[in-house]
Amino acid sequence: MEVYGFLSPKDFEGIHVDPTWSEFDKLQVAVQVATSKIMAQEKEEKKYKRKEANHSRMMRSSNKRRKLVMATLPMPPPDLPEELKERIKELGGSGTQVELVIQKALYDSDLRPNNNRLSMPFKQIINKQGFLREEERKDLAKRKAMIVPFIEPSGKCDEMTLKQWDMPKKTGKTSSTYVLVTHWNKVVQANRLGLKDVVQVWSLRVGPEKKLCLALVVASRSRGNEGGRDGGEGCSGSKC
Repeated sequence: MEVYGFLSPKDFEGIHVDPTWSEFDKLQVAVQVATSKIMAQEKEEKKYKRKEANHSRMMRSSNKRRKLVMATLPMPPPDLPEELKERIKELGGSGTQVELVIQKALYDSDLRPNNNRLSMPFKQIINKQGFLREEERKDLAKRKAMIVPFIEPSGKCDEMTLKQWDMPKKTGKTSSTYVLVTHWNKVVQANRLGLKDVVQVWSLRVGPEKKLCLALVVASRSRGNEGGRDGGEGCSGSKC
């Protein structure tokens, strides 16, 4: 059975496809599989929102922890590393479109394997208008995902999924967060990211279509994680 876009052959594992089925029969099965997949994703998003809400309450009640986190952030933020600047040139990126998206300390929630995502809360985004085009912001707000090339601190280039998650508050307002998902656990492991490491996410535009690309930089390592790796594999042109 051929599948496109949202579904993959893996989603149909264990499902018997009768060769006598009509195209309509196959379509019905695909709809059922897609519905199940969407429900599973929505369940994971709700779980994430509950965890983030609990985390927000803990942060508000712990002024001491907030001060500790702020103390780990270099002020002003460091400039884009020269090595990454050279990598951007190799990818055809424009220096005029390089933007620092966020600088943050990594929390427990960013490092839990079952979360498998890096959160970038709107309130911490340095330039909300700078790194996304208007149509990209609108698509993300409509819960459409973006597949973007992603440069790791090691220099390896892969793809990540950028999404917007909205969490309603008791006040009736909404707290929004951009999240990077798909391969985040692998990035954490490969680059030995640890609790309270300060990281930066940079955006740039590559190629003739000026496609959005994101890069992760380790600004500083936390105590006990000074052995983390910032250099390594080169960037593969197949992804970036």
